[in-house]
Amino acid sequence: MYSIVVVTDGYVNVEREAFDLIRNNLNQSNLFAFGIGSGVNRHLIEGMAHVGMGTPFIITSKKGADAKADLFRAYIEKPVLTQVSVDYDGFEAYDVEPTSVADVLSNRPILIYGKYKGEAKGNIKLKGYTGADEPYYANFKVSDVLPDSRNVALKYLWARERIRLMDDYKLIEDSDEIKQLVTNIGLKYSLMTAYTSFVAIDEDHIASNGLPKKVNQPLPLPESVSNTAVGFDLEITGISRASKPRAKANKKTISPSDMQIIQSLIKGKLEILMQCQKEGMAMPKDLIIELTIDKNGNILTVNIIHSTLEESIKLCMQDQLQGIQLLGMNVTAKTTVSIPISFLK
Repeated sequence: MYSIVVVTDGYVNVEREAFDLIRNNLNQSNLFAFGIGSGVNRHLIEGMAHVGMGTPFIITSKKGADAKADLFRAYIEKPVLTQVSVDYDGFEAYDVEPTSVADVLSNRPILIYGKYKGEAKGNIKLKGYTGADEPYYANFKVSDVLPDSRNVALKYLWARERIRLMDDYKLIEDSDEIKQLVTNIGLKYSLMTAYTSFVAIDEDHIASNGLPKKVNQPLPLPESVSNTAVGFDLEITGISRASKPRAKANKKTISPSDMQIIQSLIKGKLEILMQCQKEGMAMPKDLIIELTIDKNGNILTVNIIHSTLEESIKLCMQDQLQGIQLLGMNVTAKTTVSIPISFLK
């Protein structure tokens, strides 16, 4: 059996197709996912590892590459059982994960999660090839295993595996169907999910004046990513976000690639725009920057739209943007685009 190693930064738009391909062909080939770079798409790498019944490997710098390579070599160098298949003879199993079974490695046992209907009878048949390329067969008679209250946790293992798989797909396609399935499993098995939570009620009041106090909680950023990626909200005036530009109604529309060029410009100018505010004054919660761009990508006019913003601040912001040429634009005529910007205290 072949082993495939995928080495990538993960910035693709075929996550669902990749997950389905791996999940449905585990008994045809092994797949191991390596993520490269400090800004790697961990969702894709970890999702491929999940559906491939393996361990994700992430290399963020050259410094740790050799150690990760040694770890990977140790992980795959001792195959125990290959071309594994499982059959259910007279045993009505359903909702089984994985749908196909990966090779057994010395550090990776077979883990199959599922449920069954009807009586606990029949046989579970497993076959494959050993590391010496000899056929291997095992038969498990279901009726030989009696129910035991100590195994009550097994149903939660199935539920958690099911939720983990759906979470990987949910990040690709945030559909109502997936949300409902995850919610139903979480409620039925009393598990915390993205849509279900445990609620703790504390009846002690700690606010001296009876009013709740806001506490700012700092969170880490990905390595090599600056604060301008997400803004800041630490009881000082800061930029919350620059929303994705959208063409104004009844104006010429532009392509998604041109919108990305405009969005990159605005993001790069956020800190400079903030300097237009006067000392002791807070920027407004939100405003709209309206740009008129000619077919050569030149910004002809800048209009700052906000009902209470001082005119001097508007003029300062206009000066920072007007006259810039956006290289790579593909507009065919003069176009007006509106970009919503939010400022938070």
